[in-house]
Amino acid sequence: MKILCEKIVHTDSFAGRVDIITGVDDFQTQIAYNDEWHCYTLNSVILPSVTQILADDSYAFVSPDVLKKTGLKGQLVHKEVQDFLEQKKYGYTKEFDVFLQLFGENTHLFNQIAIFDIKTTSALNKKKTKKQCEMYAEGIKYITGITIEKLYAIWLPSEKKGKIIEL
Repeated sequence: MKILCEKIVHTDSFAGRVDIITGVDDFQTQIAYNDEWHCYTLNSVILPSVTQILADDSYAFVSPDVLKKTGLKGQLVHKEVQDFLEQKKYGYTKEFDVFLQLFGENTHLFNQIAIFDIKTTSALNKKKTKKQCEMYAEGIKYITGITIEKLYAIWLPSEKKGKIIEL
């Protein structure tokens, strides 16, 4: 399987190191992503992310310190997956090892037109993740004209067995 452009496309500027998009040629968008500030801009205007649009009080009970720590861990795992897909560079986290196993066991899933959203949370909010992926799919359809056929979550919790879940 070829990585990037033919089968697997990872588009930082579109999804900010969240998604694996398969079956869609690499595409360009005028939306720019700033990794340091984790924000999107279009013609210098800051745009809300899909996560911000879908914001709710799901994590209101979690301390800001824990949210920051888990957010940084999620960013690290996303970066490891991106580096693997784009450069065949291997990561070192337990979650990355689980991703590699799931990727190897489910290669057939990565041969379709699909979005795979990586989640490292201890619990998976399927409804919210599906809505997030649907919004990405609408953006891709608007930019490319291609309809995304399948939506998945790659769930990589640190204390449970990871899995790929169709949304």
